[in-house]
Amino acid sequence: MLLFTRQSWGSSTTYEAAGNETFNSANVVVDGPEVETPTTWTFGECGKPGEYIQLPIGYMLAPFRTVVETFGYHGPTFVHEWAHLRWGLRDEYPVHGMKRFYHSDGVVTAVKCGKHMRGSHVDYHTKGDCDINQMTGLPTETCYFKPHGTPGVKASLMFYHNVTEVTTFCDNDEDNLETLHNDEAPNIHNNLCEGRSAWEIMREHDDFRDGHNPAINPSEKTDPTFRIIQAKSKRIVLILDVSGSMGLTSNGVSRIQKLYQTSADYLKNVIPKGYSVGIVTFSSTAATVATLMEISSDSVREDLVARLPRSHGGSTAIGKGLQQGVTVLETGHRPASGGVLVLVSDGGENVSPYIAAVKPMLRTKGVIVYTILISDNAEQKLVELAAYTGGKSFFDSGASDSTNLQSAFRTTVKEAESDSPGVAPVELLLDTVTVKARDEVHKSLSIDSSIGRDTVFTFSYTGSTFPLDVLVTSPSGRNYTGNGSNGRSYPAQKQLTISFREAEVGQWTVVMINPGSSAFQTQLLITSKSLSDDSYPIRVRAFVSNQEIDFNDPSTLKLIVRAEVKKGYAPVIGAKVEVQVGTLPWRLMKDDGVGVDVLRDDGFYSAALLKFPKNGYNSVKVRASAKEGNETQLVKGAGSRAFQLLPVNGSDAELGPTYETVDGLDRTADAGVVKVSNMDLTADPKDVYPFPPAKVADLQVTDTSYENKTVTLQWTAVGDYEDQETASAYDIRFSTSIKQLRSSFDNASRLNDTDILAGNLSSPLASSETETFVIRFPAGYNNRTLFFGLKVIHSNTDRVSKVSNIVSAALIYVPPNYVSTTSEPETTTEATTTLEPTTEPEETTTDATTTVEETTEPDETTTLPTTTMEQTTPPEDTTASATTTLEPTTGERDTTISTETTPPTQQQPKTGSSEKAVFAIKLSFGIAIPLVFLVAIALMIRNIRHGSNKRGTRRSERYSKGESPSNDYCEPPFNISSALPYSIPRANRPMGQRFVRDATTCYLPPTNHHVEQRYTHGVVESQTPQQKRPMGPRYVRSSPRGYLPQTNQYQQRTYENPQQKTTYYNGTNFLEPKPDYYY
Repeated sequence: MLLFTRQSWGSSTTYEAAGNETFNSANVVVDGPEVETPTTWTFGECGKPGEYIQLPIGYMLAPFRTVVETFGYHGPTFVHEWAHLRWGLRDEYPVHGMKRFYHSDGVVTAVKCGKHMRGSHVDYHTKGDCDINQMTGLPTETCYFKPHGTPGVKASLMFYHNVTEVTTFCDNDEDNLETLHNDEAPNIHNNLCEGRSAWEIMREHDDFRDGHNPAINPSEKTDPTFRIIQAKSKRIVLILDVSGSMGLTSNGVSRIQKLYQTSADYLKNVIPKGYSVGIVTFSSTAATVATLMEISSDSVREDLVARLPRSHGGSTAIGKGLQQGVTVLETGHRPASGGVLVLVSDGGENVSPYIAAVKPMLRTKGVIVYTILISDNAEQKLVELAAYTGGKSFFDSGASDSTNLQSAFRTTVKEAESDSPGVAPVELLLDTVTVKARDEVHKSLSIDSSIGRDTVFTFSYTGSTFPLDVLVTSPSGRNYTGNGSNGRSYPAQKQLTISFREAEVGQWTVVMINPGSSAFQTQLLITSKSLSDDSYPIRVRAFVSNQEIDFNDPSTLKLIVRAEVKKGYAPVIGAKVEVQVGTLPWRLMKDDGVGVDVLRDDGFYSAALLKFPKNGYNSVKVRASAKEGNETQLVKGAGSRAFQLLPVNGSDAELGPTYETVDGLDRTADAGVVKVSNMDLTADPKDVYPFPPAKVADLQVTDTSYENKTVTLQWTAVGDYEDQETASAYDIRFSTSIKQLRSSFDNASRLNDTDILAGNLSSPLASSETETFVIRFPAGYNNRTLFFGLKVIHSNTDRVSKVSNIVSAALIYVPPNYVSTTSEPETTTEATTTLEPTTEPEETTTDATTTVEETTEPDETTTLPTTTMEQTTPPEDTTASATTTLEPTTGERDTTISTETTPPTQQQPKTGSSEKAVFAIKLSFGIAIPLVFLVAIALMIRNIRHGSNKRGTRRSERYSKGESPSNDYCEPPFNISSALPYSIPRANRPMGQRFVRDATTCYLPPTNHHVEQRYTHGVVESQTPQQKRPMGPRYVRSSPRGYLPQTNQYQQRTYENPQQKTTYYNGTNFLEPKPDYYY
């Protein structure tokens, strides 16, 4: 393993000289304060390798204990990040902003992997129970899944990499339940990898395909070996074509003249101090015109400029030029390793040795080659040469108004610089400006707070004089001219500059006035540096996915350009980023997670290039600017980060990103060159490109309404082909099986126009706009989980997108202020007993029915009981059920509560023993309980609920003369003179006017004896953390058998609705409390 260290970190004789390895091309980077956690930067595509792993300096230097308590152990964390980088796996935990829970089979389930991993739902702030969002039926945003403790935890490294016990990835092997992939979870991995497990993706990689790299014996040594390399010196050799074709002109400007002017600017203003620079020219042969000279002063720069070639003639011996460049790098018996060659040529090679013969030598010697092609006649092998050696290629048309040559030269330093982030200047503006006779042109740009040092306004021209009057105005209103103290003229290079040691932050303006009688053309370049050599400016790096498009080869047609906008390692989001191909108009690039842009707000802006101005070479340029308002922001803590779920020690659950507004931004960058062949310029891209619409990857459920029986779906619209224009229609389908939507989408139930209350299936919005569809929940599916997915239909209906990410929704009644204390159980063998009340109006009896469901637990075979008691509930005469489940644990008691209600008149599909709504409390005791003991428990509960068997006698004594029977247990006595008759069916009794038989001599307000709660003198005693909860003036459904007082102490929060403090709900309306009926 190679470790590349910066020169600024010190040197050692044990460090080897770097070859074509650079800091910017490293797989793992130890650097940067902008990111606090280990992070992998990636374009996000499933199965595609990432860009690099970043390990923050603070993370690497922190004490071991601090790292373990904050992020988890180093080893599993690094393997997690390596899986991002190497195999293109995605996170299986919910990243910032994603839902942490979802509905599965009517039950609230945490986003996790493995599927059967145990844990609890914990509020991040209170460390207690979680509130439920009544709009979605899911826990609120402050709720987290806390895996049950180590040792013995089983999970995927892409989900829970914080502990050493987790050593593998999830798979689709249903025989191994511990690491069975959870394909239902709405996480990034499932969204991008279409529900496939980590191991399914990994087995497609070269590392594991066809059985490669089988598991080894754990006793075998796998210790890595390290070699530390360092760039010993920064050396650049310019290899310049001076062949006869360089004399060709455009608008009176020859190629050699333009090359001279651009090279002079490169030497004077771009090459950082401390670099060593040499110059080689080639035509029929090659010659050294300047050996390596260290840039130590302006006089050295002027000396190098004086040596630049200004004449031309002869053939094109590119191979000889490359050989001579290596010779210059090796001057003084130094190795060529780590040196950079910048080669410029406008023609095809016609003198040996040819490029093909020289290429192997360049790689062996560790030389990086950047190539700049002038005109479509330039040698095509130069593009391949740059990629082969780790460099980059660029294109300039040779036209007098083209600025690509300047941009290409500057990019070579930005790409090669790796030691000091603020050494190389950044381009703020580069444009060719034509000023008409007796006219003026205005330009403006922003100097942001990350730059301002050594700011230079450069005006280049081709005539004998510079006839324009130039006025530069600072944000404070101060004016500067070319004739002032900040101005300087370079007649030999035909340039005028206005420079500032430290430029003001804010909006600058440039006015170019032409007092003459004919139009004049100039190139305006504005550059600046960061505040110091060690500070990061906001930079834009741009690149294309491939450099050749052949319209006779469909596999080459998809070309993606990406731009990375960052300050150091912190992405800039919300910027306006545009791309220009050749002379075509500027096009908007996106960071919205749509189409070819896989991840939203990661600082990587993307666009698919589908149109080109011509066959041949085409330059690709990018520019970025800030949007108005606070939309453009710097994000610290983004990327595919190592993530801390709620750890065992209960410390912070997530280090979320922070945002900082970017006030003003202007940048330009060169993405490189693309060669296009066999293109029909008259063809419509819709007819040429075989691409379907892009897959929708951000489908989400934003709302469910139990009252209206609706589900609201939202997603970002994609284009008709990839991310462009507008699609033709949507095909939305649902199923109770997520597998059906993924593998057999066309066989799932399809929504039609009558099911859509808002939104239009046949009229999609334009690409990148937000679609919102309100869907009538299909009849007969209350309290069941449905999965939704969609496809996008092309205007040519033969083309449809892939199935979107799958989301789930369920219509479940959630009482106000409902609290979830859910514990997700292990896979076990369960026995379920269901107790339901009879329909006899005069008798309140309970009949028990027993059902047994069996599954297999890997480590033990235990039969566990689950008791379900069902009764009516108040809201709209709905029926609810209560489930008590007894399960073994490792010494801790966990409670699961899920709420579902169903109107009794509506027939529901059956799932398991009953499809009625369930209000469940699960208790885990840590031992196996036989079925006989379960029946005994059921009988005990029956006796507690219904008192003694002397029902007839007690029934006649209940409401005698307005008094209630009393004893010590019932003190104080009830005033029941206005109580409703007991014969009224339970479902019709409003809250506060209902008594449940809880003793043989009186009727108390509903109690929960089966969960060991009782009333004593106005105080509830229970096993919950709040030991003494005073009774309140209002009852809500909080237990399987009755209405507990609702208090602030129990919820640990205040009521949101003031009305709730003084009223109760009788199933239809809020009524004034009747304190006579309860303490």
